[in-house]
This record gives sequence, structure tokens and C-alpha cells, in this order.
Amino acid sequence: MSFYTRLRNLCVCLLLLILSFSQTAWAQEITLNAPQAVYAGQPFRVVFTINGKYSDFRPPVWSNSFAIQGPYEETMRQFNMINGQTTSSESTSKVYICQITTPGAYEIPAASANVNGKVVKTEPQKIEVLAGGRAGGGAQTQASTPNQGGNTQGETNDNTSDLLVVIQLSQNEVYQGQPVVATMKIFTRLDLADFENLQFPDFKGFWAKEIETPRQVRFNTEVYNGREYHAGLLRQYALYPQKSGELQIDPLKVTVRYRVRGARQSFFDEFMGTFRTDSRAIESAPRKIKVLPLPAGAPSSFTGAVGKFDIKAKVDNSKLKTNEALSYTLTVTGAGNMQLLQKPELQLPSTVEVFPPKVVENYSLRNGVQTGSVTYEYTLIPRAPGKLQLPAFEFSYFDPQARAYKTSTGQSFEIDVEADSTQNLTTVTGAISKEDIQYLGQDIRHIFVGKISLHPLTLSFVGSFFWWLIFLLFVAIFAALWVILRRRQEYFADLTLVRGRRAGGVARKRLKRAKSYMNVDAAQFYIELERAVWGYFSDKLAIELSDLSSDGLRVALQEQKVPTETIEKIQRVISQCEYARYAPSALQGSQEEIYADTLDAFEELERWLKVRGQK
Repeated sequence: MSFYTRLRNLCVCLLLLILSFSQTAWAQEITLNAPQAVYAGQPFRVVFTINGKYSDFRPPVWSNSFAIQGPYEETMRQFNMINGQTTSSESTSKVYICQITTPGAYEIPAASANVNGKVVKTEPQKIEVLAGGRAGGGAQTQASTPNQGGNTQGETNDNTSDLLVVIQLSQNEVYQGQPVVATMKIFTRLDLADFENLQFPDFKGFWAKEIETPRQVRFNTEVYNGREYHAGLLRQYALYPQKSGELQIDPLKVTVRYRVRGARQSFFDEFMGTFRTDSRAIESAPRKIKVLPLPAGAPSSFTGAVGKFDIKAKVDNSKLKTNEALSYTLTVTGAGNMQLLQKPELQLPSTVEVFPPKVVENYSLRNGVQTGSVTYEYTLIPRAPGKLQLPAFEFSYFDPQARAYKTSTGQSFEIDVEADSTQNLTTVTGAISKEDIQYLGQDIRHIFVGKISLHPLTLSFVGSFFWWLIFLLFVAIFAALWVILRRRQEYFADLTLVRGRRAGGVARKRLKRAKSYMNVDAAQFYIELERAVWGYFSDKLAIELSDLSSDGLRVALQEQKVPTETIEKIQRVISQCEYARYAPSALQGSQEEIYADTLDAFEELERWLKVRGQK
């Protein structure tokens, strides 16, 4: 078994193992699928999906506000085959048709089931019932909560439009450096076909970080400003204001193409329908954010962090020798503008050499807030023995919720630095003589001021006679190869010339094949001989085989001014080959004579063309 076969089998086994674990995890699951907002009196579906085999399903305890039909059971089975092994999965859905007639906020109760010996259950889900809208048998609304995602004040003044784009902000008033989530949505009651010229704001005055969203716009039903729309999320950003004052977010612009039912032109249009595509350029209203300046009285350790943070410090050793490295790590954790944190500045004695820190960022952006940690790892090298004091590092930040500055303090350390016995260190003060200067390791020596005698250690080959001789030889070889390759390239570039020069060699090979049939198979002999003749003249005279004929060959040879007797000999050979194929009884002469005449004709033609300088 080869290495690649074993590697493939190992990958297949790992894949099957992962699939088995994922199937086990998937099997122990029950989910609830229901809308978050519906109109009063509008029927809607509540679906409890159980993945895997189950028992003892306990339905939710519905309140009297719900009018319930069901449950209706739906079962789905799925089979997968991987490398001949079949796996199956099963899911069961309990479907309830519900209706609430009174507007207000309600809760869909939890349901539970026993799956593989483990009781799993759903979480209760909030649902908001809106006044107005469609009553009765409307379609199911799989909606988001109205105006979900933030403050909508100032988004638009058009409450009746069937197509609009808005910029929703999580907050309209923040402190400088405090993040704001800008959610850009499109609301429509039309049959959209495509988007064109989608232009997002440039967010002047903000540091913008895009929140990952699907590039394929997905539409859900959502109630906006009291009307029901199909809402699609276009893009989402976390904005960090870089200055105080009133900052404006420019409008979001887009051109939308949508389908419109056309006028009925015939009886069949009543059933099939006719549509046309229209386009409309729309833009959102500009949004303004009031950015408050950070209050005065910031501590000296404040460098612009806004949010909630904590700092921790640690060292990898509390006792070491001079000139040994010490790792000092500061880790800032929390939530806020972590990407804008500044590198901590350490205040250490001059006897400690500090190298730039290694920075490790480990944070993510969720719901417009960056949470995680930033680690700064410093390398310190003490150059003198004694007690090295690493003071507690203070990290100050502004807490927008408390509207106050706060300080987090790391741990202080006392490092015992011993003198290295392998090094002879002397502290030098005052007048310095050469005798007072000692080695620091082996890297510092006193300047030698005596007389220096210089002589070459070895003779250099570079620049010698033999070096130049070899250099010129390589140049000459390179030039010769370059000329040969150029001529060869030019030679092969002329296909006609190549065919002409190779015609003789190719013809000799064909004649050799014909000779092998001489006095053995007369029919095959004349076939091969004729192929050799026509192939030779096709290559030599650069004429396609389909265009060659006896008369055409005579004209071509006369244009080359080939002697008449040579042309007659060639015509005789061609005639004999044709007689041999179609009228063998009329053929005169033996196969040896025809073969010899063919060779003579080729040789005479080669000599003639060589004399003419055509070869």
C-alpha cells in the first residue's frame, strides 16, 4: 500500500469519525422556529423540530391568549453514502397553527423531549402582536422585531413608500471613542430583481470596522414604522468617533431593479402574467450622531481607552543573573476600542535594557463591541546586580456607562538580580585609565595604539590571470551558444525550409519500408513506393498532398528548371506505380528496376537542387 493510499484512508477515517460526532451532537437537539412579530388575528406557525429519535415529547403549556390547532407531525429522513458506508439522520417536526387576536407582548412556552436518554428542551421565545395589518388567513410572517437593531429616529420621513433604505444606529449620543453600530437595511414591498450602484457612506470622522455579514442579501418580513416590509440586511459597521461634536453619516445610495406586472394584452395574460423590469434610484436620510468630549480630569495613565478593561502583569522568573533575559507580560482584557489601544510605556531604571514588545491581539467584534485581550510581552535585560523593582503598571480608561475614569492596576514585582561569576564587572567613575577598563563578557576591548604590521594571509584567485582566462572562456562559450540557438530558432521558424531539407531523409525511410515488401508483397510494395514518391515531392516542393497530381508535379519541376530527362524519369516512376496498383498486367520491368529508377530520380533531383542552391 502506497503512502498516498494510506494517507487517503486516514483522512476518510477521520472524516467519518467527525461525522459520527457531529451526528451525535446533532441528534440531541430540539429547536423552536416561530416569528418574532405578527399582526393581531393573523395565523402563524410554531414549529418544534426534534433531530434524532425521541420519546416522551412534552408540548408547551399554551396560555388562553393562543388559539391553537395541532400539532401536526412531519418526519424527514436523510441518507448519506461516503466511500460505500451509509449514514442516516432523522428529524421530526411538531407544527402548531396559532392565532392571537389581542395586540401585546406574549411568550411562546418551552417544549421538551427525551432524545437518546437525555431530556432536552427549548427556550421560551418572545413574540409581539401588532395592531392593524391583515386579519384572518394572511401568510405566515417570519419577522424580526420591529425596528430591530437600534434607534430609528431620523431614519426617514417617508412612512408610505414601498421601497426605501435606512441607516439604523444603535445610539444617537456617545462619547468620543465609544462604538456605535450602523446597520444598513433595505425595506421593500416590491418584487426586487437586482441591486446596482450600491454606494456606502465613507464615515468621515469615524474609524469604521465592518461587521461580517452575508454578501447574499436575505429577506425576512419585518414591521417598520407600522407597515410590513420585506427587509434585507445590506451591511453593518462598528463606528468609533475620532472627534467630538455633531458628526454626520452621509446617505446610503442604491439603484434597485424590480419587476412590475404589465398590462394584460391577451386572454392568456390573465393566467400567465406579463412583467417588465423597472429601476429606481433611492437613498437614505443622512444620520447625525452627537459625540460628547471625554470629561476633564483624566489621570496621567489614560491614553484613550474607552470601555471596560482590566490589566494583569506577570514575569517568567523572580531570580536571575545579570545580562540574562526576563519576560515581563502585560495583558489587557475587556470590551471597548481595543484596536486603538496604545503600547504601554514602562518606567524602569537605566540599568535595565528594554526591547520593543511582542504584541498579540486576540479579540473579536460582536454586536458592535470588540471584546477579548491584547498582550504585550517585553524582554528586559538587567545589566547591574541588585534588587530590580518592577512597579505596578496603571492602566486608565473611560467607562461610558459610569461616565467616569477608572484605573486598573497590575501586580508589582521585585526581581533578585545576581552578578554573573563568569564576568568581571568594574564600576568606573572619575578618571579612567587603560588599566581600569575590564571586559564585559568578551565584546569590549581597549584600542591598540602600537605599530601594526600588515601582510596578506593568502593569495586571491579573483583578478589573477587564470581567473580572467576562465572568465573569457565562459563569455566565448555563452556567445557561441547564443549564436547557435538563434540560428536553430530561425531554422525551425521556416517550416517550408525544414520540410524541404528533411524530405530526402524521410523519403529514404519510406523507400526502406517499401524495399522490405520487394518480391514478398507486390501490392504493398507499390503502395509504399508511391507514398514515398508523393511524400518526397510534397515536402521538397512545399505542396500539399491533396494538391499534387502528375501534371501539377511536371509544372512545378519545370518552374524549378529541372532537366527534362530527370522530369521524364520521375513521371515514368509515377506511371509505373499507378500501373502496378490499377493495371498490374500492363506493367513492364521488375520491382528491382522500378526501385532503382526511383532512387536515381531522387538523387538526380537532389544534385540538381544542390547545384541551384535550393537545398
